[in-house]
Amino acid sequence: MIYKIFDIYRTFLKIDFKRVWLYKFNVLAGNLGFLLDSLSELFVIFMITSFNGGLAHWSTSDIVLIYLFMNAVTAVWEVFFVTTLDIPDLIQSGELDIYLMRPLNPLFQIIMIEIDEEALAEMVIYVVSFFVMLYLKTMSFSSILLALILLL
Repeated sequence: MIYKIFDIYRTFLKIDFKRVWLYKFNVLAGNLGFLLDSLSELFVIFMITSFNGGLAHWSTSDIVLIYLFMNAVTAVWEVFFVTTLDIPDLIQSGELDIYLMRPLNPLFQIIMIEIDEEALAEMVIYVVSFFVMLYLKTMSFSSILLALILLL
């Protein structure tokens, strides 16, 4: 059963990546814009916290860790669940009936309508950066496991 779900998910991903790959420049420009935005936000965090050695009792690494966690959670939501906001439009246009008639879970189909490739890159970068920063800060397996559970 699980294999079937992953196989369907892989098929949806393959179709969506073929659609996205037609517009390579847009994907590249969007991801470069994301990197520029994230680097500028980190620069501002470092500038604000470097004057006093932190904010109150928060060190620069604490604030960066919180920043990475919040953006990782937001990116996970954008990748998997942002299309659920389209459900009212699907009801109004009558397209929801199509998803209800198929032999797949309707929520799974709605989530897979369109994958935001920029959010996928954001998710990978933020999640990896968060766990690297968490490991460098705590060096504790239990805190990494707790963070993984919170992200899921």
